[in-house]
Order: sequence, then structure tokens, then C-alpha cells
Amino acid sequence: MKKHIIITSGIQGEDKSSENTLNENSKPNTLRSTLKRVFLITAGLLSLSAGAVGIALPILPTTPFVILAAACFGMSSPRLYHWLANTKYFGEYIRHYREKSVISAQARRTGIAALWLMLSISAIVFRRPLVWLILGLVGVSVTAHILLIGRGGNKGR
Repeated sequence: MKKHIIITSGIQGEDKSSENTLNENSKPNTLRSTLKRVFLITAGLLSLSAGAVGIALPILPTTPFVILAAACFGMSSPRLYHWLANTKYFGEYIRHYREKSVISAQARRTGIAALWLMLSISAIVFRRPLVWLILGLVGVSVTAHILLIGRGGNKGR
């Protein structure tokens, strides 16, 4: 049996026959949006942690993790996104990516080399053809993306 909520304006002298009804199920699903927000914030914090480790370990790329954290925070918490975009260490990564400005040739080479090194290690650890296929697709896609991001001298690209 469905419950209905009667909404009236409460204005005296108004015809009550024009009352609107809302189904109880038409309320926004706050649990789902809360869980999504918690998941995105958690994913953003984990990604940011990996990016922070990448600053100290050259083998772990920082930029993709920081950009992922910014995307997660952008969809879940404007306050966290604003904080991240204005931090001393990570704000520059976000600004460069958002503006598609300059990535130096050295950063490209290092990023692509680190990407393929980590993918190769993963392929050795997980000796399954399906995993190799997925790793190869990820590697080609990310390499293409890195090569297509704006270069020094081609700021608008």
C-alpha cells in the first residue's frame, strides 16, 4: 500500500481540490548520494596518498593520481577540491592539466617510462593473457593521452 503526502499551500480561501500529491518514493535518494559521496572522497584520499608517495618515489607517477583525486573531489566535495587545487605541492598538477598547458619533454619521457615499467612488472606478476590485454590497452591509452596533452610552445593544443 502506497502512502501519499498531501501538500497544501495553507492559503485561506483557496480551493482544496487542487492539492498535489507526492509519492513517498519520489524523495531524493539521500542514502545513495551519501554513499556515492563517501566512496568518491575515500577514492580521492587514496589516490592523493598514492600521488604523495609518487613525489618521493620516481617510479610511481604523481600526476595521474593527483588528477584522479581532483576528479573525485570535484564530484563529491567542492571544499576538498578547492583545498587540493590550492595546495603548494599538488595545485600545479591540477592547473596544468585543467588548462592543458605545458608538460615538458622530460616529464613526458619519465611518465611514459614509469607507466610501461609498472605495467611490465604487473604483467610479470599476473601471468594471464586477459590481464596482459587489459594492461596493454591501458598502456596504449595512457601513452596516447600523455602525448596529446599540450606541449611547451603549443599551449593551446
